[in-house]
Amino acid sequence: MFSIASSAFREGAEIGFLILLAVSFLKAEQRDNLLKPLFTGIALAVAFGAYAGYALLDPTGGYRNLWVFWGITIHGAIFFSSAFLWDTQLPAARNVSSILAAAFGFAIAFFEFGALASVAKGASLESGGSAPVFGAPLSLAAGAAIMLAPLKLVRKLDIRGVLSPATLLLVAGAFRLISGGMAEFEEQNLMIAMQRGMEVFVSGAVRNLREILLIPDHLYLSAPESGFLEYMGGDRMAMSATVAVIFFPPLRLLARLVAAPDPAVSGIKVGAERRMKIAGFRRDLTLAGAPMMAAFLMIFFLVHAANLSLNPLFDPAPVVVAPGDNEDFLRLPMTDKTGNLSDKKIRKYLYLYGDRKIIFLAIVKPDGTPAVALDECEICRPAAWNTKAIGYAQRGENLVCKYCVSPISVTSVGQPGGCNPIPFEAKFDAEYIYVPLKNLIDAWKAAQKIEKAGTHL
Repeated sequence: MFSIASSAFREGAEIGFLILLAVSFLKAEQRDNLLKPLFTGIALAVAFGAYAGYALLDPTGGYRNLWVFWGITIHGAIFFSSAFLWDTQLPAARNVSSILAAAFGFAIAFFEFGALASVAKGASLESGGSAPVFGAPLSLAAGAAIMLAPLKLVRKLDIRGVLSPATLLLVAGAFRLISGGMAEFEEQNLMIAMQRGMEVFVSGAVRNLREILLIPDHLYLSAPESGFLEYMGGDRMAMSATVAVIFFPPLRLLARLVAAPDPAVSGIKVGAERRMKIAGFRRDLTLAGAPMMAAFLMIFFLVHAANLSLNPLFDPAPVVVAPGDNEDFLRLPMTDKTGNLSDKKIRKYLYLYGDRKIIFLAIVKPDGTPAVALDECEICRPAAWNTKAIGYAQRGENLVCKYCVSPISVTSVGQPGGCNPIPFEAKFDAEYIYVPLKNLIDAWKAAQKIEKAGTHL
């Protein structure tokens, strides 16, 4: 029940913000006659979206994938269309502009209300009561009311020159994308969907290029160009292409803005008047650029969130290990229930030394050699309360210090210095890594004596 209420409150606040944005724009353009079509579109979105979500969308499946696809498509269309509307103004014809205002109001709310209604229905069926169905609209109204509270104040502000049809669509689209859209349904946002689609496109193009150039894609034989083509068809290049596409609208609008010619002041004889005209021009540029910079920052955080989603931190729980009878070493199998170390992922182990816990890690480096080290850094020592920041996790091909978030190349594990894990010597063969207890304990004791930096958090 609480999760449904919080989701509804968030969706209401998001819709409220977009309404505030649209009303501010229409007031600045002195097009109060378009407020009624705008709210009519939103009302239709609420009604039809709630009906579709409650009656058509199965909370456990059904049309969810199709619903998410069209939601992402519409939000993406709002965002990308802004790049081509720099010189566009609201149509003077009332019928046309009314249809556009109603369509905008409908587009920013329809899919979200459908998703929320479907999830509320699922919660109601699960709980056996109707509280989620009736509680969601109340929470939604509360969220919208908070965002719409300053509406009267906004109506009095003169924001002419700040918003245009292009920047309104840019900010609204970017906000919808970064706010997650249908967060109740979506397991991925537009960035992730685009990156995966771009990866399919790029890898296919590279595959075709290989065939045209007769460069073999062989498991054992490789041509000098194979490595370059493999990189060009990989996920990194796909992400780079996706970033270029997603940043195109705000960058294009910014480029058009800064390309505006300076005002002609040669005919003004009084220096103070010339300076005032230039200052006014620059002020107008700053105001017009504010929405673009806001959208730019929102897309920047969207890209960052997508990158984290595509490359999540891998931080396995430590496995307790102990020496065998009459053995002074730990035997770490290369293959066990946690998998095979040859998968290049870190494994963590916990050795109980009296009443103290020694956590260390093992990983197979790209050259195929295992390396072991303490799950501690020579430099960073988080505060005693900040235990979650101790040690390392893995993101992609690098380890990450959980305290300072510095990436560490896997190839440097086993070497001292910097932010590397504190190493100690061990032996290995095809089946086991052998960790001498003396080496492990000595390295741990020495680590406790190091005067480390980074002791403030």
